[in-house]
Amino acid sequence: MNLLMTFRNLVWRIRRAWHNDLFEMKRERWLCGAVNESCPAMRDILVLWNFECDHVLQFEDKGQVLSGRWQYDWDKERHCFQRQLHVRFFNGPYGLEVRAHKEYTPEYDPWKHVNAIGVESGCRWFWELYSETKAMMSTGERVREWRTQ
Repeated sequence: MNLLMTFRNLVWRIRRAWHNDLFEMKRERWLCGAVNESCPAMRDILVLWNFECDHVLQFEDKGQVLSGRWQYDWDKERHCFQRQLHVRFFNGPYGLEVRAHKEYTPEYDPWKHVNAIGVESGCRWFWELYSETKAMMSTGERVREWRTQ
């Protein structure tokens, strides 16, 4: 990792520490539904999809029990991914409540990331991944590597 990336990560760790203490983080708006999975089982599924779980740079929403991000669109010049699918889970009355969005990674563009520029729902991607994985697990097939459209 180059010096710039190390510095960025340090700044984000410090910012996350004081931000979560000073501001009450509310749940994000992109509610996708609920899954009937335990938190450890959902973590296993996220790891199977190559998600980074509970990434050090992320803020935590109030009541969040699990989070993961999957990065895509590699930038050769900056040596980092441009975008990420960010999924958050909360305990809910019907299982784990799922909320998901797509956004710029904090490593690629901290300003756009913090100011929510270019953020959009990630629910369709999450449900495609989840339904495909459950179907393959039920038939004993190996889960194929997932790519974005």
